[in-house]
Amino acid sequence: MTIHAPSRSHADQAFTALAAGEPVIVADDREGHLVFAAALATPALLAFTVRHTSGFVRVAMTAEDCRRLDLPPMYYRGDPAQRVTVDRRGPGTGISGADRARTIAALAAPDSVADDFTRPGHVVPVQAYAGAIPGIAETAIELVRRSGRSASAVYSTLVSAEDPSRMASGSELRRFATEHGLVLVPTGPETRAR
Repeated sequence: MTIHAPSRSHADQAFTALAAGEPVIVADDREGHLVFAAALATPALLAFTVRHTSGFVRVAMTAEDCRRLDLPPMYYRGDPAQRVTVDRRGPGTGISGADRARTIAALAAPDSVADDFTRPGHVVPVQAYAGAIPGIAETAIELVRRSGRSASAVYSTLVSAEDPSRMASGSELRRFATEHGLVLVPTGPETRAR
């Protein structure tokens, strides 16, 4: 998955939005993901994310941060990118928007340590692979990094409002972006990162 920005102003809009703590939509030909900087997670942003997506909230992280926070693979066969789920230690059940925002911000904080988290939890860390063919985790981290924020990004897949049994795609993503004032970042194998 590579970033396609049809104009410099389009790319600048995405980076400006991410730097300000706003989500953007990263879309390919099959589906779209809400993406935002993990360091800027808020309860309101998590509530918006859960309302419009599958609710499966992932945090793309570097391999170094996964090691630092002792986040082992959830499953050792197949794709080891998904790490054991976590919650930030403290009051609450871990599932609310406020609890998940606190967990996500802690995953992004450079001074967090492994003991700050309980396992299992309600947030899914995902290790992004440097130098790999970019998927959504790698693309989300690259966008957030290029916005000037630390290299950890939240992403969750948008569900179709027209047919909740499938994911949103195509023109529905464009309408959703317009309705909510979000920048839409198209991706695809034929495009080159800028």
